[in-house]
Amino acid sequence: MKVADLNGLALDYWVARGLHDFVREIHFTDSGRTVSIRGNDHGRPWDGRFTPSTSWEAAAVVLERAQSLEVRERTRTGAALCIAQFHDGAQGEVTARGESLRIALLRAFVASRFGDTVDDVLMQSQALF
Repeated sequence: MKVADLNGLALDYWVARGLHDFVREIHFTDSGRTVSIRGNDHGRPWDGRFTPSTSWEAAAVVLERAQSLEVRERTRTGAALCIAQFHDGAQGEVTARGESLRIALLRAFVASRFGDTVDDVLMQSQALF
């Protein structure tokens, strides 16, 4: 699946997978419609729903990992193009588009960790090491 097409649950899942320094466990709640995580981010525990695609509170953990972030385009409808580089990003500087700045930022983060494509969501509880 192309990172440029990730939305909703799939985007939340791959963001959680990319936060290996923070997320220890990934689960699914609400009959499999919501990502839930357990972890600790800079001393702040997180145990519950993780929906960065719809919440800036959750997306802030990605924003805090940005080394550089440039918003290159922004339309009146909110669509954005951003160029970002993240700490420990294997891909270096990445470019991503989204229907909002938050979605563009999250897609850039996933691309920085995994490249332009990712596998399907693995719909089972997972422990990350």
